[in-house]
Amino acid sequence: MTEDDIADQINAALAPEASILNTVSDTVSDTISDTVLDAVQLLPPKSTSKLDSKLVTVLSSYQTQRDQTQPNQTVLTANQAAPDQAAESLLMSGDGWIAIDAVSPDPERLLHDLQALGFRDASSFGAVVSGKLPTAALAQLNQLESLAFANPVYRPIRNVGRTTSQADLSVRAEQARRNFNLSGAGLRIGVLSDSYDNRRGAARDIASGDLPADIQVLREGSGGSDEGRAMLQLIHDIAPGADLAFHTAFEGEAAFANGILALQEAGVQVIVDDVIYFAEPMFQDGMIAQAVDQVAAAGVSYFSSAGNSGRESYMSRFTPGLELNGLGRLHDFDPGSGIDYFQSISLEVGETLTLSLQWDSPFFSLNPASGGSQSDLDLYLFDENGDILARSISDNLGRDPVEILQFTNSGQTGANPGANPGTNFNLAIVNAGGSNPGLIKYVSFGDGSIDEYDTASSTIFGHANARGANAVGAAAFFQTPAYGSSPAQIESFSSAGGTPILRAPSGERLLSPEIRLKPAIVAPDGTNTTFFGRDISQDADLFPNFFGTSAAAPHAAAVAALLLEANPSLSPVDIAGVLQATALDIDDPSTPNFDVGFDFASGYGLIQADRAVATVLDAEALAVIRGRSGLVGNLAQEFGNAERRDLTDADLVTPRLDGPMLSSEPERREIDRNEDGWVKGNLPAFEARFQLDSQLSSQLSFQANLQANFQFGTESLNLL
Repeated sequence: MTEDDIADQINAALAPEASILNTVSDTVSDTISDTVLDAVQLLPPKSTSKLDSKLVTVLSSYQTQRDQTQPNQTVLTANQAAPDQAAESLLMSGDGWIAIDAVSPDPERLLHDLQALGFRDASSFGAVVSGKLPTAALAQLNQLESLAFANPVYRPIRNVGRTTSQADLSVRAEQARRNFNLSGAGLRIGVLSDSYDNRRGAARDIASGDLPADIQVLREGSGGSDEGRAMLQLIHDIAPGADLAFHTAFEGEAAFANGILALQEAGVQVIVDDVIYFAEPMFQDGMIAQAVDQVAAAGVSYFSSAGNSGRESYMSRFTPGLELNGLGRLHDFDPGSGIDYFQSISLEVGETLTLSLQWDSPFFSLNPASGGSQSDLDLYLFDENGDILARSISDNLGRDPVEILQFTNSGQTGANPGANPGTNFNLAIVNAGGSNPGLIKYVSFGDGSIDEYDTASSTIFGHANARGANAVGAAAFFQTPAYGSSPAQIESFSSAGGTPILRAPSGERLLSPEIRLKPAIVAPDGTNTTFFGRDISQDADLFPNFFGTSAAAPHAAAVAALLLEANPSLSPVDIAGVLQATALDIDDPSTPNFDVGFDFASGYGLIQADRAVATVLDAEALAVIRGRSGLVGNLAQEFGNAERRDLTDADLVTPRLDGPMLSSEPERREIDRNEDGWVKGNLPAFEARFQLDSQLSSQLSFQANLQANFQFGTESLNLL
C-alpha cells in the first residue's frame, strides 16, 4: 500500500456519513440471527462508573471472593479477584495490587487523594497518574471527586517474535569497528523494556563478558522476563565500549514516558525500547510519543521496535447500520452494496485474540480541554452459534476513544465443544452512544487471523510512529546479504507503517492527515543471546536466538552509537538520514513489483554500519565490483562460463544513484584503479548500480557498495 493509497482510504473514511438504517427491514434482519438478538437482550446495562469496565469486573470479583473468604484468610490476591480472561493480561501482583492509569484535570490533587488510598510507585505525566493501587481500594477510587476516570494497565507488548550476535555481520558493524577503530566508547545507550535482572542471571552475563559490569539500572521492573538484559547483550556485541543504562517501561504509560526523560537526564545519547501499550493513541501523539519527541529535540537519538503485527489491522470509515436496543448502532463491514454486521476471524484452540480499537476522536487524557471522545464504540465477539464470548464496553463519551478486547479460545465453543471446538468467530463493532465517528481502526496483536474484509492496514502506531522515533523493522540475520540472501527479506511479522496522524496533541483536528514514513530502517533479528529465545537450525551453535523487532531495534541503536563516536557533532536527524541513505534496499512483498527506495514494510532498507561510518567521516572510499555472477575483484565471469576478462572504464556506465542523497548536488566522480585493480575514488556513500558493457551477452547488473580506508584491497563490503 502506497502513501497515495493510504491517503485515499483516509479521505474516503472522513467523507460525509452514509444514510442510517433505522428500522429492521427484511433484508437486514436476515443478517442478525435470533440467537444474537436474544443474547443482546440478556446483556446487563453498561456501567456508568468512573472505572473502566475491566476494573469494574475486577472489583466485582474481588467483592464476591472477599465475601466467600474464610475468616482466617486476611489477604485476597489480585489474581483471585480477577478470574476472567480479560483480567489475566492486566498488570496485577500476587499480593493484592493492580496497576492503573488514573486521569484528572487536576493530577496533583488526584495524586494526593490516591496516596491516601495506599497508591504506590506513582508517576505523573500530563493529566495521567500511573501507579499501583490495592485492589481493595477500587470502590473508594470510584468515589474520588478528583478522578475523571481510571483504566487498568494491560501488560504491554514486548515486540519479541519466536525467539557474539550474527547482526555483527549482517549490518557490517565488525568492519566498521575494525576499520575506523570504533567501539562506542564515550557514549551511553539507554534501554526501556520489561526488566533487567528479575531472573538473577546478570552476574553470569557479566562474568562471561556478554555484559559490562557497570550497567546503570535507574528503575528495575518486577515480574519480567529480563528481555531488557537480552537487548543490552545485543547492544554490547555491536558497541562493546559504550556505557549502558536500563529503565523499566512496564508500570503504565506515564511511567514509561517519565522513564524516557529519566534516561535523558542520566546522560544517554541513544535510547531504544521494545514496548507498545495497547491504549497508546493511534491518530494523535500520546504522552509516550511526546516524550520521545522531547528527548529527540534535546539531541538524543531514539529507536523503537516497529512491532510484530505485520498488516493484521482493519481500518475503515464507520458505516452506521442497524440499531439494536441494548447494544447500539452496528457498523457495516461490507464496503459494497451488501450489508454485513459481522467480520469473520479465525482463532485456533489455545490462542488468544487481542484487539485495540480506536477512532478519530480526541483523547481526554492528553488534554481534558478537548472534551474527549464524542463517540462510544464497543466490541463484541460471537461464536458461530451467535453466543457472546467476549466484549469490551468501556464508557468512552468524554473519555478516551479506545476499546481493548481479549479472548482465549479454550476449546469450549462451537456446535460440539471439546470434541470439535469452534475456531471461527464473528466480530461486531457498535456505536453505543454519541455521534458516529469517521475513521475507525483496530490492530490485532499476537494470535488470530482476519478472514473477511481484511484491509491489511498499518500496525505501527503510538510512540513508534512519533516524528522523533526511528521505528525499526526486522529481517532474519540468515536472510540478509551477509548470509547469502540478496536482497534481504523483511520478516513477515514486521509491522507496516502508514498510520495517519489526524489530531494535534491538543486534540485539534489537523487540516490534512499526516502520514509519517515508518518504519525508518530494518535491522537483523534472530541473533544469539545467552538465555533469551530458543535455538534454531539456521546456525551451528546451541545458543538461544532472539527474534522480533525487539531484537532488531537494539542493533540499530548500537550502530547509532558508533556513528556518534565517529562524529560527535551528529544530530538525531543527521543519524537517521545517514542510516537511511546508506541502507540496502529491501522489497515490500505485499506489492507486485520491487519497491525502489522507501516502502511502508521495510523503510529505507537494511542498515550498513561501515557505509554509514564512512559517510560521516567523509573518508576516501574503495569499492570492489562483485556480484552473484561470479565477478571477482575487477574480473567478470558470466553465468555458466569459466571465461574471465578484465574490466576497463569503458565497460562501466555512469552510476545511477538510488535513494536519499547526502549531497544536494550529486555529481559523477572520477573513477580509477590502484595497483591491485580496485576501483578507487573519493566517492559518496550511495548505492551505485554499474552495468557491464554490451559485449557481455548476459548484461548483468551489479551493486557496488563503498568502503573506506582498506589497505591493499584486503577487504570488501558485502556486495550484491
